[in-house]
Amino acid sequence: MLALERSEPANASRLFAEGAELFRRLGESMGLATALANLGWATQELGDYGRATALFSESLALGQRLEDARSVANNLSNLALMALYCADYAKASDLFADSLAAFSDLGDRRGMAESLEGLAGVAGVQGRPEQAARLFGSAEALREAIGAPLLPHDQSRYATTLAAAREQLDEDAWNQAWASGRAASVEETVAPLLV
Repeated sequence: MLALERSEPANASRLFAEGAELFRRLGESMGLATALANLGWATQELGDYGRATALFSESLALGQRLEDARSVANNLSNLALMALYCADYAKASDLFADSLAAFSDLGDRRGMAESLEGLAGVAGVQGRPEQAARLFGSAEALREAIGAPLLPHDQSRYATTLAAAREQLDEDAWNQAWASGRAASVEETVAPLLV
């Protein structure tokens, strides 16, 4: 994890792969699921979204088998992000909605904010900038309410998806939609996304 935080994804990938192999040999499924998800993050940092998707999928399957709701929620979110990066917007939207439902069931408001940001990014690239602005605004309000700012490694992705959506609307329309999202309750925002 330190290697990943130090922007050394190749080193992190090597270490996570070693850890995954050790957990596999030990038959330790929970540790293996975590190591595979972490290896997926390192792999996606190296730009190999296909391999990262395979790793997140394997981790998701283990989490489902172990009935580990947190692992399932995290991996749904990870897979949604990979689909977004690979321009499979319908799949990304479905997976972000699934992760939103899973995080909501867990009461994980940070995860909910991340899922809302993902759905906002999808809405932006699909030409729905007003919806994107509302979702970004709602996610921002939720992050502020729980004291959970964006993590440094998420800021670049966030800025890119935000800019793509924002350039589609004039400033007044964007600000109005953003304010509408900020003013809505989490329940008002989330309920229509989970149908």
